[in-house]
Amino acid sequence: LTDVMVIILIVAAVVSAFIGEVQDMIVILAIVVLNAILGVTQEYRAEQAIAALKKLAVPKVRVRRGGHTVEVSARDLVLGDVVMLEAGNLLPADGRVLESASLRVEEAALTGESEPVEKQAAALADGDVPLGDQHNMLFMGTTITYGRGAMLVTATGMKTELGRIADMLQSVQREATPLQRRLDALGGALAKVALAIIALIFGVGLFTSRDVAEIWSAGGDVWRRLLASHDVQELFLTGVSMA
Repeated sequence: LTDVMVIILIVAAVVSAFIGEVQDMIVILAIVVLNAILGVTQEYRAEQAIAALKKLAVPKVRVRRGGHTVEVSARDLVLGDVVMLEAGNLLPADGRVLESASLRVEEAALTGESEPVEKQAAALADGDVPLGDQHNMLFMGTTITYGRGAMLVTATGMKTELGRIADMLQSVQREATPLQRRLDALGGALAKVALAIIALIFGVGLFTSRDVAEIWSAGGDVWRRLLASHDVQELFLTGVSMA
């Protein structure tokens, strides 16, 4: 449910409580609580899925340290480590190619290049080279498709090219979908209409010296009719299904 819809429901529950419609109040609050539970459950599942993916994304790598080749977790890599590479390896960091024996890398996930790119240890002639043309560099998230070699780690984690892209994506503000905008607009319009009618009822009731309980009852009847209408039921059911 959108924020506007939740506000409408809460106000309706308060009005129902004031006019003694306890059953209506319980039903309305149950809808609000159900919406909150669905939202929390959805967020929890998303966080669990992300955590599971992060665990899968931490491979073991062979590193040359102190004259010996040892196997360590990719998250334990530091700048200056020399990583041994072979076909099938998912690159755990950015690095400079030190050794290349027909080394080819699939970089489609990073550069969009459909064909594997050959990597060499030779220095580039020009210092300002596009990412896809840096044939002596290897990048996190790409895959070795052929050959073997070694690289010197130059960046890890969010300092890598892939990490920078992820950081840029996280900074993008999430916009509401067209359906969510329509639900907000419809909910807001319904709330304004209902409040205007209730204000009119209270004004007429006070002007004609009606009993306060009778005025509350009339106002509450407007809320019940609003919530019982076909359009509003569809509005709330759509919101719950999106939660």
